[in-house]
Amino acid sequence: MGVPIPAINCMRDLWTNATHTIKTKYGYYMMTYKNPEEVPLYGPGQGSTTGPNLWGILFNIIAKNIPDDFPAITFTAVDHSDTVTHKGDAFVDDSQLGCTAKYGGIGDIMANSVHQIQRAAIVQDIQKLAQRWEKLLFMTRGALNLQKSFWLLMLWKWKKGRASLITVLDDPSKLTLSSGYDVTPV
Repeated sequence: MGVPIPAINCMRDLWTNATHTIKTKYGYYMMTYKNPEEVPLYGPGQGSTTGPNLWGILFNIIAKNIPDDFPAITFTAVDHSDTVTHKGDAFVDDSQLGCTAKYGGIGDIMANSVHQIQRAAIVQDIQKLAQRWEKLLFMTRGALNLQKSFWLLMLWKWKKGRASLITVLDDPSKLTLSSGYDVTPV
C-alpha cells in the first residue's frame, strides 16, 4: 500500500517493546506494563507522554498512504472563493474520516431519485475510505475497535423548499468493514 517497510517496522517495534508507567498526582506508580503478545494493547494510552507523539507520527504515515483520488470531505465557501478538502481529523488516538457527496441538492424536484443516488454513492465512498484506513492501521499492528466505531450519514430531505436532515428511520443504510486478517464484514 505504499508504506515504507522500515517505517512500519519502526512503529511496530517501538509500540511492541515500549514499557509504560502510570503517573498519578502522587507520583509514578512503581509497576509498569507492556504490550503482551497474546492481547496487544495497540499503542500507548491517552495519558502517556509519548502517546500523542507516536500517534501523530503514525497518523501521518497512514494519511500519506491514502491516495489523492480517494473520497474526501470538501467544504466550499458560499462565495466560492475558497475550498478545503481533507479526508479526516485525528486527536490523540481517535480519528474521524469523512466524505461529501459529489451531487448537489436540487430542491423538491426529483428529490427521491437524487437522494437514492447520493445515499448509494456516499455509503460506497465512506466504506472505501474507512476500509483503506483499517488496513493501513492494521499494517502498523493497530486495529479499529469496531464495537466503539460508528458512522453518520447526513443527507437532506427537501419539502416545500425547506431542508431537514434525514433520520435513521428515513434511510437505514448500513456500512460494513472487515477487520485485520478476518475478511468477514462487520
